[in-house]
Amino acid sequence: MKKVIILLLVVFVLGGGYWVFDNYFRGAAYYRAKACDYYQAKDYPAAFQYNLKAAYAGDKNGMSVVTVDYYFGTGTVKDNIEGLAWNYVSVAYDSDNKTAADCIPETEKLLNTEEISKAQARAKEIMQAIRVQP
Repeated sequence: MKKVIILLLVVFVLGGGYWVFDNYFRGAAYYRAKACDYYQAKDYPAAFQYNLKAAYAGDKNGMSVVTVDYYFGTGTVKDNIEGLAWNYVSVAYDSDNKTAADCIPETEKLLNTEEISKAQARAKEIMQAIRVQP
């Protein structure tokens, strides 16, 4: 029995068990705190990754920061379509966020109809992947 437990632990660890724990059992507050630490250290790619984890965990602030990061290319590639998708998600989760809502028409002016459709489809995908529904 002891050998079976040890084998399971080894498989868990080698098979990405830490990734499962990190991505599904830690909370959004942990991710946001780590993102803040990385921003203060000016490690923007790491900060972006933790804000993205926070956003997928349902954190409204994380969603807003990911939106801005995509718009400006902070810690990630600049991508107005992905930024707009996260902007739609951010507003869906926080309808009181007037700043986020005001950015949508401004960004849509920069994109063509096909790009806006891609952003809307991507927003639906993102919302299905988020663990906490609005």
